[in-house]
Amino acid sequence: MIRKIRQISPEILMFFVLISAVAIGNGLSDGVYSNYYKEVYQVTAFQRGFIEFPRELPGLLCALIIGILGFLGDLRVALIAQIFAIVGVSMLGLFTPSFAVMLIFLFINSMGMHLFMPLQDAIGMSLAEPNQIGRRMGQFSSVRAAFGLLAALLVFFGFRTGLFTFNTSVKWIFIVSAGAFGCA
Repeated sequence: MIRKIRQISPEILMFFVLISAVAIGNGLSDGVYSNYYKEVYQVTAFQRGFIEFPRELPGLLCALIIGILGFLGDLRVALIAQIFAIVGVSMLGLFTPSFAVMLIFLFINSMGMHLFMPLQDAIGMSLAEPNQIGRRMGQFSSVRAAFGLLAALLVFFGFRTGLFTFNTSVKWIFIVSAGAFGCA
Protein backbone atom coordinates (compact mmCIF):
# COMPACT_ATOMS: atom_id res chain seq x y z
CA MET A 1 0.00 0.00 0.00
CA ILE A 2 2.73 2.49 0.97
CA ARG A 3 4.69 1.54 -2.15
CA LYS A 4 1.65 2.40 -4.28
CA ILE A 5 1.27 5.77 -2.56
CA ARG A 6 4.93 6.56 -3.21
CA GLN A 7 4.39 5.86 -6.91
CA ILE A 8 1.68 8.53 -7.13
CA SER A 9 2.92 11.93 -8.23
CA PRO A 10 2.93 14.72 -5.60
CA GLU A 11 0.43 16.68 -7.70
CA ILE A 12 -2.09 13.84 -7.60
CA LEU A 13 -1.57 13.36 -3.85
CA MET A 14 -2.20 17.07 -3.34
CA PHE A 15 -5.32 16.81 -5.47
CA PHE A 16 -6.56 13.98 -3.23
CA VAL A 17 -6.05 16.30 -0.25
CA LEU A 18 -7.86 19.10 -2.10
CA ILE A 19 -10.95 17.07 -2.97
CA SER A 20 -11.01 15.57 0.54
CA ALA A 21 -10.98 19.00 2.14
CA VAL A 22 -13.62 20.34 -0.24
CA ALA A 23 -15.85 17.32 0.42
CA ILE A 24 -15.62 17.93 4.16
CA GLY A 25 -16.23 21.67 3.74
CA ASN A 26 -19.25 21.10 1.52
CA GLY A 27 -20.61 18.34 3.74
CA LEU A 28 -20.39 20.47 6.86
CA SER A 29 -22.04 23.52 5.32
CA ASP A 30 -24.34 22.40 2.52
CA GLY A 31 -25.78 19.55 4.55
CA VAL A 32 -27.05 21.76 7.38
CA TYR A 33 -28.33 24.86 5.60
CA SER A 34 -31.99 23.83 5.84
CA ASN A 35 -31.73 23.43 9.61
CA TYR A 36 -29.77 26.70 9.84
CA TYR A 37 -32.52 28.62 8.02
CA LYS A 38 -35.22 27.12 10.20
CA GLU A 39 -33.47 27.43 13.57
CA VAL A 40 -31.78 30.81 13.12
CA TYR A 41 -34.22 32.66 10.84
CA GLN A 42 -37.47 30.75 11.41
CA VAL A 43 -38.08 30.83 7.65
CA THR A 44 -41.52 30.33 6.21
CA ALA A 45 -42.22 28.09 3.23
CA PHE A 46 -42.22 31.17 0.98
CA GLN A 47 -38.86 32.36 2.33
CA ARG A 48 -37.41 28.87 1.95
CA GLY A 49 -38.37 28.91 -1.72
CA PHE A 50 -36.90 32.40 -2.09
CA ILE A 51 -33.60 31.24 -0.56
CA GLU A 52 -33.10 28.80 -3.41
CA PHE A 53 -32.72 31.64 -5.92
CA PRO A 54 -29.45 33.10 -4.51
CA ARG A 55 -28.30 29.61 -3.64
CA GLU A 56 -28.69 28.21 -7.15
CA LEU A 57 -28.11 31.35 -9.23
CA PRO A 58 -24.33 30.74 -9.15
CA GLY A 59 -24.94 27.42 -10.88
CA LEU A 60 -26.62 29.26 -13.74
CA LEU A 61 -23.88 31.89 -13.85
CA CYS A 62 -21.07 29.34 -13.55
CA ALA A 63 -20.40 28.89 -17.28
CA LEU A 64 -20.32 32.66 -17.78
CA ILE A 65 -17.97 33.27 -14.83
CA ILE A 66 -15.64 30.41 -15.76
CA GLY A 67 -15.62 31.76 -19.31
CA ILE A 68 -14.69 35.23 -18.06
CA LEU A 69 -12.01 33.88 -15.70
CA GLY A 70 -10.83 31.19 -18.11
CA PHE A 71 -7.68 33.09 -18.99
CA LEU A 72 -6.48 32.48 -15.41
CA GLY A 73 -6.44 28.70 -15.85
CA ASP A 74 -8.23 25.97 -13.92
CA LEU A 75 -5.99 26.04 -10.85
CA ARG A 76 -6.27 29.79 -10.26
CA VAL A 77 -10.03 29.74 -10.78
CA ALA A 78 -10.24 26.80 -8.34
CA LEU A 79 -8.32 28.91 -5.81
CA ILE A 80 -10.74 31.80 -6.35
CA ALA A 81 -13.62 29.36 -5.87
CA GLN A 82 -12.21 28.26 -2.50
CA ILE A 83 -11.80 31.88 -1.43
CA PHE A 84 -15.46 32.55 -2.25
CA ALA A 85 -16.49 29.45 -0.30
CA ILE A 86 -14.36 30.47 2.69
CA VAL A 87 -15.64 34.06 2.77
CA GLY A 88 -19.29 33.07 2.44
CA VAL A 89 -19.35 30.31 5.03
CA SER A 90 -17.06 32.20 7.45
CA MET A 91 -19.40 35.16 7.57
CA LEU A 92 -22.34 32.85 8.26
CA GLY A 93 -20.34 31.23 11.04
CA LEU A 94 -18.92 34.33 12.68
CA PHE A 95 -22.03 36.50 12.51
CA THR A 96 -25.76 36.07 12.44
CA PRO A 97 -26.49 38.64 9.76
CA SER A 98 -29.92 39.88 8.84
CA PHE A 99 -31.87 37.66 6.47
CA ALA A 100 -30.99 39.82 3.43
CA VAL A 101 -27.28 39.91 4.28
CA MET A 102 -27.31 36.17 4.94
CA LEU A 103 -28.56 35.69 1.37
CA ILE A 104 -25.54 37.63 0.07
CA PHE A 105 -23.07 35.44 1.98
CA LEU A 106 -24.99 32.35 0.95
CA PHE A 107 -24.64 33.49 -2.67
CA ILE A 108 -20.88 34.03 -2.24
CA ASN A 109 -20.40 30.59 -0.68
CA SER A 110 -22.55 28.97 -3.33
CA MET A 111 -20.59 30.73 -6.07
CA GLY A 112 -17.41 29.16 -4.75
CA MET A 113 -18.94 25.70 -4.53
CA HIS A 114 -20.50 25.93 -7.99
CA LEU A 115 -17.31 27.24 -9.60
CA PHE A 116 -15.30 24.35 -8.20
CA MET A 117 -17.71 21.58 -9.28
CA PRO A 118 -16.84 21.51 -12.99
CA LEU A 119 -13.20 22.41 -12.35
CA GLN A 120 -12.51 19.44 -10.10
CA ASP A 121 -13.09 16.98 -12.94
CA ALA A 122 -11.09 19.07 -15.41
CA ILE A 123 -8.18 19.34 -12.98
CA GLY A 124 -8.40 15.65 -12.12
CA MET A 125 -8.31 14.62 -15.77
CA SER A 126 -5.37 16.90 -16.49
CA LEU A 127 -3.41 15.40 -13.59
CA ALA A 128 -4.19 11.77 -14.38
CA GLU A 129 -1.70 9.68 -16.31
CA PRO A 130 -2.85 9.22 -19.94
CA ASN A 131 -3.50 5.49 -19.51
CA GLN A 132 -5.10 5.92 -16.05
CA ILE A 133 -7.73 8.63 -16.59
CA GLY A 134 -10.78 6.46 -15.91
CA ARG A 135 -9.17 4.80 -12.93
CA ARG A 136 -8.06 8.11 -11.42
CA MET A 137 -11.46 9.71 -11.95
CA GLY A 138 -13.01 6.77 -10.11
CA GLN A 139 -10.49 7.18 -7.29
CA PHE A 140 -11.16 10.91 -7.07
CA SER A 141 -14.89 10.26 -6.94
CA SER A 142 -14.42 7.58 -4.27
CA VAL A 143 -12.33 9.88 -2.09
CA ARG A 144 -14.94 12.63 -2.50
CA ALA A 145 -17.69 10.20 -1.43
CA ALA A 146 -15.70 8.86 1.53
CA PHE A 147 -14.98 12.33 2.88
CA GLY A 148 -18.56 13.37 2.23
CA LEU A 149 -19.59 10.44 4.44
CA LEU A 150 -17.07 11.54 7.06
CA ALA A 151 -18.59 15.03 6.99
CA ALA A 152 -22.08 13.55 7.41
CA LEU A 153 -20.87 11.60 10.45
CA LEU A 154 -19.28 14.76 11.87
CA VAL A 155 -22.58 16.60 11.42
CA PHE A 156 -24.55 13.80 13.07
CA PHE A 157 -22.27 13.33 16.06
CA GLY A 158 -21.44 17.02 16.33
CA PHE A 159 -25.06 18.05 16.72
CA ARG A 160 -25.92 14.96 18.77
CA THR A 161 -23.18 15.72 21.33
CA GLY A 162 -23.72 19.48 21.35
CA LEU A 163 -20.35 20.25 19.78
CA PHE A 164 -22.24 21.96 16.96
CA THR A 165 -25.31 24.07 17.53
CA PHE A 166 -27.08 27.01 15.96
CA ASN A 167 -27.95 28.48 19.37
CA THR A 168 -24.62 30.27 19.82
CA SER A 169 -23.35 33.52 18.38
CA VAL A 170 -20.58 31.65 16.51
CA LYS A 171 -21.78 28.75 14.36
CA TRP A 172 -18.78 26.44 14.75
CA ILE A 173 -19.87 24.02 12.07
CA PHE A 174 -19.46 26.79 9.49
CA ILE A 175 -16.09 27.80 10.95
CA VAL A 176 -14.85 24.19 10.67
CA SER A 177 -16.22 24.13 7.12
CA ALA A 178 -14.31 27.32 6.31
CA GLY A 179 -11.18 25.71 7.77
CA ALA A 180 -11.63 22.74 5.44
CA PHE A 181 -12.02 25.08 2.46
CA GLY A 182 -8.90 26.88 3.67
CA CYS A 183 -6.98 23.59 3.62
CA ALA A 184 -8.19 23.07 0.08
